[in-house]
Amino acid sequence: IRRIAATLRIDAASYRSVAAEFEQEDNRAYLILGVTPEASNDQIRSAYRRLATQYHPDTVANLGGEFTKVAEEKFKLINEAYGEIRTQRGF
Repeated sequence: IRRIAATLRIDAASYRSVAAEFEQEDNRAYLILGVTPEASNDQIRSAYRRLATQYHPDTVANLGGEFTKVAEEKFKLINEAYGEIRTQRGF
């Protein structure tokens, strides 16, 4: 899978974010957002905003239903991860 990601020129952070969707680790939410548990609240907010903009379903709506569906699923995961971190940290 790593070779395929490299062939498709998927950067390491994006690869870890996608891989985290299928893992059951304690820091899964952080991996989905592409940050570490040591990241500041501002860094977490910034990562969330960047990913939310990138994967918002409206961003890919012109590419067709299949792309929109994938974006909706990823957007949902991003929101869940961000909500989990916000609850843990109380912000």
